[in-house]
Order: sequence, then structure tokens, then C-alpha cells
Amino acid sequence: MAEKLRVLHVDDDVIMGMQIKELLEGEGYEVSDTVSSGAEAIESVRSNRPGIVLMDVRLKGGMNGIETAAKIRSFSDVPVIFLTGYKNTSTLESARGLANTVFVSKPFEVVKLFEAIEQFRIK
Repeated sequence: MAEKLRVLHVDDDVIMGMQIKELLEGEGYEVSDTVSSGAEAIESVRSNRPGIVLMDVRLKGGMNGIETAAKIRSFSDVPVIFLTGYKNTSTLESARGLANTVFVSKPFEVVKLFEAIEQFRIK
């Protein structure tokens, strides 16, 4: 049996966090952690070593998701999937330099989220 992919979910919306956790676990993924701030995400990547990070662009605390992903990138190459309702060009442009990232727009189709996750599993 294939090893479960460990997913870190970073979102400032607690209800969205619970819904995504249920979706992921229902599809056989392991949610290693669910956090709401950039600082918590960085600590979780260091301690839990997820296989992928689902990251909202808007987070609690002083860092947004793109800034958090840039800091994570300084010590890890874990893929980051940004889940965002923001569709403005400046938000997208600010993440262009980050390797191993992709955007999935909210509200997202579940199948699109799983396709994004699986594209990183097979790399």
C-alpha cells in the first residue's frame, strides 16, 4: 500500500480548515497539521515535515501566505498549493518567483484541488 501523503493546511478560516481536513482524509491523505498563521506554518513544516502545504494567501498574524511560503522555501522545497479568493495580478505576481507552487482559486472544485495535489506527488 502506498504511503499516505502528509498535508499541512494553513488557513485563517477555522470552518474551512475543518472542511478541507475532512475532504483530504476522505481521499486517503493524512493531515499533519492545520494552522492559521505564518509563524505556525513555518514551525509545522520544520517539525512535521509534510509532503505538501495547502496555503491560504490571507493568514492571521504578520505574514501573508506568500511571505510564509517564501520563508519556508529558505529551508524546505516542500510544494505549496495556494488556495485563494484573490484573483488580482499583484497577488499572483508576488508568488511567481517561488518554485514548487501553484494557485487554486476559491471557491475551488474539489477535483481541481486533488489534481493540483497529485501533480506534485508524481514529480
